[in-house]
Amino acid sequence: MSNSFNQLKQRLDNIKNNQVLSRVLAAATVIIFFLFIAFLYINFQNRSSDKFQKNNISGEDINLYTGAANTAWDKYIKIYSLHNIKDKTSMSINTFTKTASLIKQFITFSYPQIKTVSYNKDSIKEQGKTYSFKITSDTGQVFDITTTEISDTQISTDFYSYNNKIFSFNESDFKTIYTHPSKLAKLLPKVFHLQDEKQVIVEKTLDDQYQISVESCGNQAIIKQAKDRVNKWLLETNFNPEDFTFQTPVFCDDDGHNHHTHDDHDDHND
Repeated sequence: MSNSFNQLKQRLDNIKNNQVLSRVLAAATVIIFFLFIAFLYINFQNRSSDKFQKNNISGEDINLYTGAANTAWDKYIKIYSLHNIKDKTSMSINTFTKTASLIKQFITFSYPQIKTVSYNKDSIKEQGKTYSFKITSDTGQVFDITTTEISDTQISTDFYSYNNKIFSFNESDFKTIYTHPSKLAKLLPKVFHLQDEKQVIVEKTLDDQYQISVESCGNQAIIKQAKDRVNKWLLETNFNPEDFTFQTPVFCDDDGHNHHTHDDHDDHND
């Protein structure tokens, strides 16, 4: 055992004393290291390209793993690029949320073989409070959809296929039973993040008021995004946004202080 150790030690000493061999080994080590880094980079790029794919129907790069939203219906069907029907019109967040939910439920129950649908690029048309657009399924079937805002909180939606009306829903025909507003406090505080990673906090203050906090520095677009996100969550949890009055203090990272408080009972659905 001792002889084997001494022989190994002697060989290592010989390598150290051989400057040419030492340099070759050092260069080989550097080359192997950079080859390993290159392998990791190429592997990462391939994984990223596999996750995102160009959608020829909507014309957008889509995330194959998330779809349009993360909801209970996503395990049955995904909708890609539907955000365009809201972003390119004056459609309210309430109408958008309900329309998206109707699409998922209708196709899941009526066409279980369909797993994804995509918004057709530039198909959205707005006329007053009526919005018309097309979606195409992964089976190639095209649906024409018309949604009308019949009130601040109610919509009617019609589905067409090959110019034939195949489904119609009018919310005014039903009475929506919302969860009592007093139950909301049990779900607070609630934290959301906007697309730019700004944090939105919904909470009940010490003086028993509901408050939406977001670092906006008075930017009304950011405040509106925060309120839209909160209203969407309220609808998803079966609360009526009109039942709540939210204060929206103005926060800014310049000084971190609350400059003023805005009571937005009447405009939180804008």
